[in-house]
Amino acid sequence: MQVLCIDVGAGTQDILLYDSEKSIENCVQLILPSWTSLLAEELRSSLSQGEDVFLTGTIMGGFHLPGLKHLGANKGRVFVTPEAAKTFHDDLDKVEKMGVEIIGAEEGRSLIRRGVKVIRTRDIDLNLILNSLRGFGLEINLDGIAVAVQDHGEAPKGMSNRRFRFENLRRLLEAEPRAFSLCFKREEIPEYFTRMLAVSRSLKTQEKLLLMDSGFAAILGSLEDPEVNQRERKLVVNIGNGHTLGAYLKGIDILALFEHHTSRVDAGKLESLLKRLSEGTLSNDEIYQDGGHGAWISIPEGLSGEKEIELISVTGPNRRLADWTRYHYAAPHGNMMLTGCFGLLKGYLRKFAE
Repeated sequence: MQVLCIDVGAGTQDILLYDSEKSIENCVQLILPSWTSLLAEELRSSLSQGEDVFLTGTIMGGFHLPGLKHLGANKGRVFVTPEAAKTFHDDLDKVEKMGVEIIGAEEGRSLIRRGVKVIRTRDIDLNLILNSLRGFGLEINLDGIAVAVQDHGEAPKGMSNRRFRFENLRRLLEAEPRAFSLCFKREEIPEYFTRMLAVSRSLKTQEKLLLMDSGFAAILGSLEDPEVNQRERKLVVNIGNGHTLGAYLKGIDILALFEHHTSRVDAGKLESLLKRLSEGTLSNDEIYQDGGHGAWISIPEGLSGEKEIELISVTGPNRRLADWTRYHYAAPHGNMMLTGCFGLLKGYLRKFAE
């Protein structure tokens, strides 16, 4: 059985080609730049040279695009289709205020005929990945694909997308407070998760497809580390390039969780957040007012602080923010950067074995 797992982050896309006939350590593992980072650099370079650009494709991660918000101040012009425009912001009025010109299909075709540079927005380029793997002599016979993205969802106009995302996380966790939450077959994806839906449409010919939230993929993947897996009560933290997610687990049950922006977290703040998460005293509003997404505590009176915590596990490309002498640097199957992919694989095998 072959399963292609792709964890799309802010800085990297992490790829595992799982082959059940090999040990997982011998399966193909890749760390490549994310399309959002590549697109932002290409757009910045083109505009600085006075080149007009036409963006077309699907909604994708827009982590690197806020730094390009005032696009109208550049030498070149930016044209974009309505769907691709939502990479910048779901509110298209706000996108236009950035200096972007939103156009229809016919005008887009006219721009292409005129030779305007085209940049395609997407989170996944499956053909490029598969052709690259075949270039190394690999025989590809995929049984399925699993993809993780961080999806804020499309918030109602006037509502913070941070609030909207965390309200949906809270609701989904209250329905199923487990590490396997936010793990969806194609037909199970909630309609408000527009980025997951865009990935699903781009992989429409794939019969077996799993979509998962990247933060929860990291939680699930952390359990593949033997030290983490054998402890009953633990704090599991993933410090990504864009977001930091911390969860209090009892087995695979999630008792509490917070999500913040990594840029607003340092070692001291992380220690404080984890302490109060384990005590059940960390509030949703506190995280939101500090620029993050929020916090969720299942049963505050059921948590009794750090004395019950057997292990604090840390993964993610920015795990250096955590004191390695205090925390366990998890490395599932010997590769910390593939933590999300290992979580995707666990989710896929569980979902499609049902």
